[in-house]
Amino acid sequence: FQFKPQELSNTAWALATLHSKRGANTAMEVMEDDSIVRALRWIAKDLVRRVDAFKPQEISNSIWAFSTVGFGYDESCGTNSHNEYVHVATDDPKGDKDLVYETLEVIAENALSRMDKFKAQELNNLAWGYARLGHRTERSEKLFRGVAKELIARTWQFKPQDVGATLWSFATAEYFDYDAFRAGASRLNFRHIRSFKPQEMSNT
Repeated sequence: FQFKPQELSNTAWALATLHSKRGANTAMEVMEDDSIVRALRWIAKDLVRRVDAFKPQEISNSIWAFSTVGFGYDESCGTNSHNEYVHVATDDPKGDKDLVYETLEVIAENALSRMDKFKAQELNNLAWGYARLGHRTERSEKLFRGVAKELIARTWQFKPQDVGATLWSFATAEYFDYDAFRAGASRLNFRHIRSFKPQEMSNT
C-alpha cells in the first residue's frame, strides 16, 4: 500500500502542529518523538523518490513540518536569536541531517522548474523552511533567488504575513536582493499597513 502525496504532507503537517503545541518533555512524549521522526523519515524518503508527484502545496506543507519540529536541522548554522528552536528528539541526528539535506536539495531543484505554480504562501513556507533548517547551499541560493523573483513579480499576491516571513527568511539565510526587499517594503503603505500585525511589522 502506498500513501498519496497529499496524505503524506497532511500527516507531516498534523504531526508538526501537534508537536509544536506540546508542553514539557515526559516519557510519553519521548516515545511520541520517536514515532514522529519515523514518519518524517518515511515522508522525506518519499519526497526524494517521487518529488514530481507532489504538488506545490504538498511540498510546502512538508517543508513547513520539517522546519517546525527541527527535523534534520543543521546546527552548524547556529540558532537564530529571534527564534526559540524546537527540536524533535532523534536517535540518529547525523542520519536525519543527511536525509533532510538530500531532500532539500531535491526539492530546491524541482521547485525551481515550476516556481510560478507555487502560491505566495507556499513560496513563503519554502523560504521560511530552508532558512529555519539552516540549509545553505548553491541550490538553496537559487531557490531564494527564485522566490525573490516571484515576490517582485507578484507582490500584490503576498499577504502581510507572507511578506514579513519571506523577508525574515531572506535575512536569516543571509540572502540579500535589493529589488525583493524593495518590493516587500512597497506593501508598507497606508492602505496595507493597517492589516499588518506587530510581529509581521517586526519581521519585515
